[in-house]
Amino acid sequence: MKKERLKVGYIVKMFPRLSETFILNEILELERNDVEVTIFSIKRPNEGIFHPQLSELKADVFYLDEFDLRKWPSWLGKIWTPLRDRQRDFWELMDEALSEVNRIKSDQVILGAWIASQALSRGIQRLHAHFATLPSTLAYYASRISGIDFSFTAHAKDIYVYPFSETLMLEKIAAVTQLITVTEFNRDFIAERTHINLHDKVVVLHNGVDLEAFTGRTGEIEAGLIVAVGRLVPKKGFATLLHACAVLKERGLKFRCVIIGDGSEAEALQELHAELNLGDVVDLYGPAHSGETLQWIQKATVTCLPCTTAEDNNIDALPTALLESLAYGVPAVSTTISGIPEIIESGVEGFLVPPDEPIELADKLEVLLTDAQLRETFSKNCRSKAEQEFDIKKNVARLREYFSTSLRGAPAEEGVCVREVPSEELAERRQV
Repeated sequence: MKKERLKVGYIVKMFPRLSETFILNEILELERNDVEVTIFSIKRPNEGIFHPQLSELKADVFYLDEFDLRKWPSWLGKIWTPLRDRQRDFWELMDEALSEVNRIKSDQVILGAWIASQALSRGIQRLHAHFATLPSTLAYYASRISGIDFSFTAHAKDIYVYPFSETLMLEKIAAVTQLITVTEFNRDFIAERTHINLHDKVVVLHNGVDLEAFTGRTGEIEAGLIVAVGRLVPKKGFATLLHACAVLKERGLKFRCVIIGDGSEAEALQELHAELNLGDVVDLYGPAHSGETLQWIQKATVTCLPCTTAEDNNIDALPTALLESLAYGVPAVSTTISGIPEIIESGVEGFLVPPDEPIELADKLEVLLTDAQLRETFSKNCRSKAEQEFDIKKNVARLREYFSTSLRGAPAEEGVCVREVPSEELAERRQV
């Protein structure tokens, strides 16, 4: 008897997106494992630069921003047939939204109904969303309407910035088949914010990289080259890196730093770059696709990502640039926050320093730039760590197994009691 092909519907905010290569790579690896993926993207991409591996994608992509929600009866009516047996679930959600006089919720329910209809007509067996915000909310409504199991992956800003009450986090956790998150740090945070018995329901699955594509460095390593990759936003800490470069320049160290990315802090970083007179040693390179970025990482003597906590509590979880550096065997200097210590053990694959400390950052960069023997030791450790914990083939195989759970008829967990723990109670717990 032929094994049923697994069909999964992915719900994301924007696809493709330069800063979210982990989503593209995850879907591509699922497709290599004979999973049929359909993508529901809330927004169309607006960056104008695309990763070259996008050409490998087989999935159909639907863009929800094409729909005029004011005319929903006309376009929803056209795809109503698959929902006829589920109309009670749809109208129950719509009644909730109308009784709450909640236009945002009613719009989300309508979009969820459209996704539900497509999922049913396409034979999708699992809905999966990336981020605990709007994408997983749409997955939640689509699941309630269609009866299809759903799961989602929680990352960083989606759990650290937004209150759980605003994102329906508790309702989604109670209903979800699995809540996947990318670091142990995240799991502990979610468990702390919710009922403690929920901890076992949260699965940690690190983002991975395709190690077959990272078989070794090609070309020469540029002596003294520091490469930093990431969006130019506060949580990346690039202002601290500029100050650290000023320290290295003052010390007379021979080096060059290339910062690759774009974002809301671009203008402020340009001004700081000029103020610190770094034109001869630091290049604010701008955005680049993954192929170009990886060429820079291969050339680097060391990579650097001085992550910090932004004013809105936004922090990085598991930066892809550090995973790629690990896979190429390039030692890195980063900070001690969030899930970064799960990538780099300080003194083993690189160095970790406290955030917002440019002198300590400069000290560790100088050590790696000047000690070739230490770099060689760290480089071997980097590749070994990548193979053990960040191999996309192993990690996506686990993900596929989670997705297949519903096909085996495993009973979904019911009656899970969750609550958001008040901040004062959290403070008491931390003092114990």
